[in-house]
Amino acid sequence: MVLSQKTRERFIVSIWKQAEDAITSFTQKHLKIHLSVFNKETRPEIFDISEYGLDYVGTKLISFKSIKPSLDTGLDQKYRKGKNSRYNAIKDKAMIGWDLREAPLQVVVDDNDKVEYLFNGNTRYDILSKISNLDNVMCAVYKKNKNFSEAKLALVGGHMNSVTNPNGETSWSDIMQIINNLIAKKDLVYKDDGYFSSQIKKMITFASNGLIKTDTKFVYQFINDKITKVTGEERVFSADTGVSVMSVLGDTYKNTPNNSYVSMSAFSDKVYGQLNNWYENQLSLSKNIKPPKDSGIFTTHPDKMSVSIIIHMGSPDPSRSVDDFFKKYYAFIKEFDEVENFLTKQYFVPTTKSNRFNIIGVFQQVKELDEIWKYKTVVSTEDFLEEYHKRYDSKGNKKNYLQAVA
Repeated sequence: MVLSQKTRERFIVSIWKQAEDAITSFTQKHLKIHLSVFNKETRPEIFDISEYGLDYVGTKLISFKSIKPSLDTGLDQKYRKGKNSRYNAIKDKAMIGWDLREAPLQVVVDDNDKVEYLFNGNTRYDILSKISNLDNVMCAVYKKNKNFSEAKLALVGGHMNSVTNPNGETSWSDIMQIINNLIAKKDLVYKDDGYFSSQIKKMITFASNGLIKTDTKFVYQFINDKITKVTGEERVFSADTGVSVMSVLGDTYKNTPNNSYVSMSAFSDKVYGQLNNWYENQLSLSKNIKPPKDSGIFTTHPDKMSVSIIIHMGSPDPSRSVDDFFKKYYAFIKEFDEVENFLTKQYFVPTTKSNRFNIIGVFQQVKELDEIWKYKTVVSTEDFLEEYHKRYDSKGNKKNYLQAVA
């Protein structure tokens, strides 16, 4: 059902100073209409933030002048890098009319009701100050509780940017800045890898309103970098690319005229495509290039070469790096074997594998496993599977003796 124009107009207020019907003050009637649709019951994620240091006390009309001094805190620069990318879109919409159904500005007041912080609505405040003659604005008002800190307030500001449409979602760069500030201000303290990782993931989810998933390579890498920084010790190796893995391995796995070493990520569905890319590239080298002496580049025709493949796992999950190591590599080996068996026995006429393309092992990226396999070395698939089956049963559950020491 589409709202009629007449029904919609009940919520739209003209505020652009060049409009003939523009208002200069919001009224108690406007506030009542706003609260009928935007309140604790309809939008609890806006108001229930006591855990992060703020108690909601009510939505009120507050004078423009009383908010201005709070802008000098620079709080918005702690949770947003640069100007709001949706500034012009928000401005254009406001010039058409102010929608009373949308979020109010959000402020923190002291015990004397003086505005200390404007933590959500900086963009709208700036726009209103330029396009309207308003002398007041609707604000959700909060007071500080025992959990309050400026770093947490910046986190809340990031959260509000993501949930109060149309003000613009919080970007990954914004979130990294927020978390770095929480660590710097000791609001996020390292206890152990698992706790630290879970807290950062919780904050990412809160600040992005769940729009940024925490089980991704770039999040794992960010958390791993933070752990390394606060502990002074590298716990895992985050592999950006296969090239970075081969760089770490150095001359131990050096190409020869008859064999090329490559590293690929643990995604079974991408292996054949990457091998095809290698083949086409090597074919081009064999036809067109005369490399400098001792460059390490060989022009052998790819049909006369073999490829030794080392699988890497990208960035290990810092909250469960050992388990992630075993689960991720085992899933890859299992899936790859299944695909290869299907291709050679079912999809194509039964044929014999050339044995020119072979997975020789997995890259050891977890420092905790150093006593079993040296950190940043290659573990053969046979050795890996032997250790995996010592630790996990056929359903992938940890065996009892490992559960006791986990």
